[in-house]
This record gives sequence, C-alpha cells and structure tokens, in this order.
Amino acid sequence: MAPKSKMLKLLILVIFVWLFVILLMNVFSSGESYYYSKLLGSLDDHQSLLNLEQQQRAHGDGGISLDKDPYGDYSYKEPKEEEIAAQLELDLPNVPFVYADRHKNRTMRKSRNCAIFPYLQTLKYYNNFWQTYTNMNVTFHLYAAYYDDRPGVEETPAIRILAMINQLHAPFPTSYCHIWYENQEIPHIVPISEYSPIWYWGGEYMFFTHLLTCFPPKVTVPGRKVPVPRAVGIVNHQCDTPTNMLKVIYGKPASNSTEKIPFAVCVKGLDFPYADISNRLAEWLEMQRLLGAHKVYMYNIAIHPNVKKLLDYYEAEGFVEVRPITLVEGVVGLPHMQHWILGLTLFNKRLNELIPYNDCFYRHMYEYEYIAIIDVDEIIMPLGELQTWQDIVNVSVAAEEERNCVQGFAALCFRNTYFPYRTDNFTLSPETGDNHDHHEVSPIPAHMFFLGHKYRTSNYSRVGFATKCLHRTSKVKSVHNHYPVHWSNSCGPTNIPQTLAHLQHYQDFQPTNEFQILQTDYSLERYRASLVDRTTEVLRQLGILK
Repeated sequence: MAPKSKMLKLLILVIFVWLFVILLMNVFSSGESYYYSKLLGSLDDHQSLLNLEQQQRAHGDGGISLDKDPYGDYSYKEPKEEEIAAQLELDLPNVPFVYADRHKNRTMRKSRNCAIFPYLQTLKYYNNFWQTYTNMNVTFHLYAAYYDDRPGVEETPAIRILAMINQLHAPFPTSYCHIWYENQEIPHIVPISEYSPIWYWGGEYMFFTHLLTCFPPKVTVPGRKVPVPRAVGIVNHQCDTPTNMLKVIYGKPASNSTEKIPFAVCVKGLDFPYADISNRLAEWLEMQRLLGAHKVYMYNIAIHPNVKKLLDYYEAEGFVEVRPITLVEGVVGLPHMQHWILGLTLFNKRLNELIPYNDCFYRHMYEYEYIAIIDVDEIIMPLGELQTWQDIVNVSVAAEEERNCVQGFAALCFRNTYFPYRTDNFTLSPETGDNHDHHEVSPIPAHMFFLGHKYRTSNYSRVGFATKCLHRTSKVKSVHNHYPVHWSNSCGPTNIPQTLAHLQHYQDFQPTNEFQILQTDYSLERYRASLVDRTTEVLRQLGILK
C-alpha cells in the first residue's frame, strides 16, 4: 500500500500545479485581452472618423478635423517645413531661411570640403537681428545685405553689407564673400573690396558703422536678366564654411516702371518706453503727410503702449511701417535693458542710429526719389511761397543750373533752428521769422504740441551742423545722421537757403551765447486747419485724447 499512497500523492500534486498554472494564464490572458480590446476599440473609432470624413467630403460637407489624437485631449499639427521657414524669416528677416529650405536637397558647396552652405542653426547669432564674424582680432557684427544695381552709381552691381566693426580705419584683414544664387549649387567667391566707414570720428573699445562691398561676378544667362544674388556669407579663407549668412535684400519693384514715388521718411529706433508721446507723434506724422511724404518707416526699440496703439493704427492704414531693432553693445535684446544702456552710452547710441537710417535707405531706394532722414522732433519746413517738399525740389533744379551741376545734387540739406520747449531765460525779439500773415485767430488745442510752439532761435546753426537732408536715392551710397557720407556721379549735397526752407528742431533747449534771442515763427499756421482736424480725429478714434 505504501507505494500506491506515494503515487497518489504525487498525482494530486501534479494536478494541483497544473490547475494553478491554468488559473494564472487565465488571469494574465484576461487582463491582456481587456487593454488590447480597448486599443482595438480606439483604432476602430479612429477608422470610423476617417470613413465619416471621406463620406462627408464625398457629399460636399465640411468634414471633421482629424488633428485630435484618439489617445489624448491635446491636438495640434506641426506646420510644413516651408511654412516654418517662412515664419522664421518673418522673425529674423535678414536670414535666408526660405532660400535654404528651397535648396535643402541640393549639394550646396564648391567641393567636398570647400565653401559649404552652412546649417542656419549653427550661425553665430548676436541678440536677435545680428550675426557675428571674426577675423584675427577684428569682430564684425553683421546686420543686413543689399543688392545695389542702380545705374546712377559707379561700380555696380554690388552687394552692400551693413556692419558694425570694432575698428574704424583700414587696414582690415582680408575676407571673402560667398555669394549664392537661385538654383545654383556652387557659390561665387570674391574678396570684400571696400570697407567704407559711415562714422569718421574716433573712440576706443567701440563698434563703428561700416558699409562693406563685394562685387559679384558678371553672371549672365543669354536671353535673361542678370540674376540677383539670394544670400551672402563672409569667411576668412575661400574654402571656409561661414558661420554667418545674410539674405540679400533687393527692393526693386517687380514692374518695369522706372517712375519713383517722390518722398519717404526714415526714422531711427524709437526709444520711449515710459514717455507717452502719442499726441505729438500723431501731429508729427500728419505734418509729414501734408508736406508730401508718401510713407514713414520707423524702427522700434521700446515704446509706450499708447504709442504702439497709434503706430498700429497708421500701419493698418498703410502710412507707417515699423520694424523691431536691437543694438550692438546692447547684448540683451530686451526693450527696457536697451533703453537703460542707451542712457548710459550716448556715443554708442549715435553709432547705432546709423544702422536703421542706412537699412531704411537701402530697403526703399528703388521706390522713392528722395528719402528724408529726420527725427520725430524735427520738421523740414518750406517757407515763403513754398508749401511742400516738392516745391523745394523744384526750386533746387534752378540752383543746379546756376552752379552748372549737370549731374544733380546728392542731397538737399537744411539749416537748423531750435524751437525751445520753454522761453524762460531767452530774450524775445519782435521780429517775425515768417512774414506770412498767419497769426493766431483762435486758441491752439492743448494736444497740438508743434503748433503750440511758435518761438524759434533767431540764429541758425552753422552750415553742416545739426542739419538734416532730403537724400537723393539715385546718387547716395550711405547716410549719416545729418548728411550723406558717400555718393556717386553727383555734385554732392547742397544747402538750401534758409529763406526758402529750414529745419525746425523742437527741443528742451537752454540759452547759449550763440542761441540767446528768440523770434516768433508762424510757418506752421498755414497748415493749422488740416493738421488739427487730422490729428484730433485719429487721437479721438483711438481713445488716446481725453
């Protein structure tokens, strides 16, 4: 009996283990079936949505968005690569993202290890709108590049590169331009031929504004126009891979018309984060319109919310265009930080002002005959019988003939007179600055800043000092705060007699030995009705005028 008892016990143990294993398998199998069935159910639901959308499209219905993930509530759809490139170029308009995306499947290089088009994410960016290039101990901060093929300018076509360099005068180390064209996989490599300073006065440890020039080779295609370069990078040696790459800006209208719009205005970076200048800025903008400006181009460093509201209105109207800008030696590209830096470094501020002036000029030189470089506290004012800037230009033609200036003036410049905010401590003269009988017949509205200031200094600034100009786009190559610096095929700038026009500069100005006597000036009164009506309407419409 003993052997049979042992066999029975062994059999019972085997049956028990077998039953236990079956039980475990059922437990795990049932759990897997539950989650697996949920997954299959979700997939079935998703397929149902696909089928439903196809049916609705077949019947012309709107369809159901399939962006929603069936496994979660979050839903979004990544844009296409070309859409991302377009958005990046909106954010950083001086970088050729769209060009690079169009050529991403091409072999963009001169040879296997020579002159390779860089990945744009590897560029040396500097505070938002700048790129950095270094050659030996010279640092170049690069802002933008422009294609210049104006027939009135010598040695064109050319690529102009706007930069700030920690060196003022030559010699500069040899550098090369890699010039890229549409649908071409090999760059043209040429040396930088010109390093033209736009600011001539010294200073240590500063970055000075320059216009660099490289001349592209004469690329011609039989039966076609000369192709326009699309991108340019700067390198130390011809075969280097650049760590910078700029889109080449070419603002020539697509139409074949050579007729230009007469006047535009370029304004440096607005730096008013705390001061609400919206009242006077509206008046100033409307005054530019009355004088003949077709459009005003402005740059934004930091502005008050009401000023932004005002500029948004004029941008929507099409009279103003605003571009953001950052500073060199304002490493952090934040508005309040830049305002603080500008307040501490006046010389650096003056150097940086040349960037928006020249950028604006080169972006729009094909559209306009003349570009005014002025600040928002200045007005180029026609006098006597002259009422618009066009009247001034018409008079200047006679002056060109008198001086036997066959090639024409590069710029029309105007002597400066100050309109101080307060007349305290000045000596008032009974002499009238403008002999028109446009004396006040009714109180001037309190919000009209410029109309409310009718006293100016009897003396003018010396010729060439504190002057501002109308720059002739067919002649000028670079502009300073006050006058053109380089020009071509021209007699140069000319000073318009102050009996015909002058620069009215509204400033918190204190008396000096040179500027002690004030006299009344009613030149703005000629525009009073239109100026008050237009300014008041805009301010009321925006809810700025209380």
